[in-house]
Amino acid sequence: MAARFTEQGFQDTVEIIHAAAIDAARWPDALEGIRGFFAGTAVVAFASEAGTGTLLDIASVGTADDADDEYRAHYWREDPKLAFARTHPGLPLYHDFQCMTESEMDRNGFYRWQERVGGLRYCFGVSAPVDREAFGQFAVHWSRGHGPPQRDEADMFIRCAAHVQAAMAVNRRLAHLAWRDEAGWSALDLLPRGLLVLDADGRVLAANRAAEAILAAGDGLTVEDGALRAGRAAEDQALQRHLGRAAGASAAVAPTGGALALPRPSGARPYGLLVTPFAGRRPRFISRPPAVIVTVTDPEHEAEPSADVLRRLFGLTPTEAELAARLATGRGLDSVADEMAITKGTARVHLRNIFKKTRVNRQSELIKLVLDSPARMGPTGDA
Repeated sequence: MAARFTEQGFQDTVEIIHAAAIDAARWPDALEGIRGFFAGTAVVAFASEAGTGTLLDIASVGTADDADDEYRAHYWREDPKLAFARTHPGLPLYHDFQCMTESEMDRNGFYRWQERVGGLRYCFGVSAPVDREAFGQFAVHWSRGHGPPQRDEADMFIRCAAHVQAAMAVNRRLAHLAWRDEAGWSALDLLPRGLLVLDADGRVLAANRAAEAILAAGDGLTVEDGALRAGRAAEDQALQRHLGRAAGASAAVAPTGGALALPRPSGARPYGLLVTPFAGRRPRFISRPPAVIVTVTDPEHEAEPSADVLRRLFGLTPTEAELAARLATGRGLDSVADEMAITKGTARVHLRNIFKKTRVNRQSELIKLVLDSPARMGPTGDA
């Protein structure tokens, strides 16, 4: 190892690279640390689409303020090093002279642009897959005055690049997990049922919007010290037994689900609870992995289907859509006609038209069709 590269300096650089792996906002710090370690002019990290090479993201230090935007918009297509790396996978590093000679670099439009935006002339780079969809590239650039990088710089670059590539792969994985989690809970928030995720001790890890509303009401189902509890002692004992069985509290018995009705102090109709074991893979190395899923139905606050959605789905008139939505809540035709201030005969005419448009023959079939449709999505039934 050359004297200007110290093992402590390398370890310090690796530490900030690993910090960027966990927190993508730390990449500027990591790239700046790498630039200082190599005494480079600029450092660039970017990801490209595996199939086409299309640039997906880029981060750099040491270049002009608009250099990343210019590269993203145009110059990635003209970068000879990027093209070389794509056609020569698996190299521990690539460098300029694998692509062209010094005199060719002087005449090349891409190299002239590089010098204009950052005084960049020479580089070491590496390219490797970060997942099935993308490959990551990492490069350290030096100025013309520095001269072509030497062997000691190549050896250290290879060591450093392995950590950068791993950090990029972790970033991609965490990003995928984050948006999948957000998309999943956004979808669960549309459900008219409450849904809670609990750990093995019955503590609430997550809840969708409908469940949060049920817990906020405090009508027989609450959270105390982080744990899901029923309001009365007898009901709470029954709930805890179900949660314990679903969580596999007894090593001798496989986890099993169950259902129970939970009376409410207000006198409203009981909540319906479905308690099931968590079926997914449990995360490693966390203190409170998910263990139980609890689904809660509130018969007093069943979301009325959206009349606007029904109108769009089945080509109903506004009046027909409103009639279908109200019938789906279990009310009779005569009662709904009174609510809508129409005659019973008019309601029957509308119902026949609804049957024709929705291709059903009976009111029970219509109710099932409406309840199974997207018009039920959302705690309030809004479109």
